[in-house]
Amino acid sequence: MENSFALLAVLVAFPSTALQPKLIAPAHSELGDRSLIAEQRAHLLALQARAFALRGECKSAVEAGATVGAEFARKYHGWSERGNVAPSVQKAYADTT
Repeated sequence: MENSFALLAVLVAFPSTALQPKLIAPAHSELGDRSLIAEQRAHLLALQARAFALRGECKSAVEAGATVGAEFARKYHGWSERGNVAPSVQKAYADTT
C-alpha cells in the first residue's frame, strides 16, 4: 500500500495512450487489455480527488477513509474488496501534510 501514490505518479506521467500493451496480468484480478490502465488511472485519480475534498471539509483521515471506502464499494464494484481504499485515502492525507 505504500506505493499506491507512487503508482499514481507513474500513471499520471504516462497517459494511457502512451502504453500499448496487448495483455495485462493484474495481481488481483483477471487478465485484461490496455483498458485496465485507464480504469486504474481513473480510479486512483478519483480516490485522490475525493480524499482531498473530504480533507477540505475537515474530515479526519480515518473518517475520509471510511467514507470513500463506502462510496467506492458502490461505485467501483470489485475495486474495494481488498480493503485498500481506506489506507490509500489515509496515505493521500499524509502526502499533503
